[in-house]
Amino acid sequence: GLRRDHTLDRFVVGQANQVAYSAAQEVLRTPGISYNPLFLHGGCGLGKTHLLQAITRQFFIQGERRMRYLPAEHFVHQFILALQQKTVHQFRKRFRELRVLAIDDVQAFAGKKSCQQELLETVDAIGQQGGQVLLACDVPPRKLDGLHQQLKSRFSAGLVVLVDPPDQQTRISILRQE
Repeated sequence: GLRRDHTLDRFVVGQANQVAYSAAQEVLRTPGISYNPLFLHGGCGLGKTHLLQAITRQFFIQGERRMRYLPAEHFVHQFILALQQKTVHQFRKRFRELRVLAIDDVQAFAGKKSCQQELLETVDAIGQQGGQVLLACDVPPRKLDGLHQQLKSRFSAGLVVLVDPPDQQTRISILRQE
């Protein structure tokens, strides 16, 4: 599910996303230690997905195989399917033993209580084993309506980074990159 062009070397760094990019570099140097979880937020089309996928790809390049990137809707769908098919144990084993979990569009968990509880326990299990959690969303955790306070707290426990719209110089660099 990773786009080929979503790599760190193709990510155009500017003032608006410098903190997010630096945090990504630190997470890659010290996974599970610095900024865990790393929570990126900002408007649509600002590079959150690109950076999340690029970090995941880089972990793969570094030799990590117990990892997964997916949109939140896929996590929700897979969990509901596991409930229906009575395969929750396998679902938990598949996710909770990961070393890196990257979930995009976290706002999709709003209002889905059982999925939120499963995500909370999954994030905790990965963290307790020294794994890294990466998240992206349109808004910061505190502004996620319909999300349990405990999950908001967990998301905020690492580093929450706003990705702002790029300045003109960065926009030009992005256009040249494509």
